[in-house]
Amino acid sequence: MMDELTMKYINWYNYVRPHSYNDYLTPMEAHYR
Repeated sequence: MMDELTMKYINWYNYVRPHSYNDYLTPMEAHYR
C-alpha cells in the first residue's frame, strides 16, 4: 500500500501532466468534459 505522500505526488503529477489517453487533458478536464 502506498503512503500518503506517494499518493499526493501521483495525484499532483497526474493533475499537472495531461496524458495522451485523455486527449492530452488533465484528469480533471477529462472528468468534467
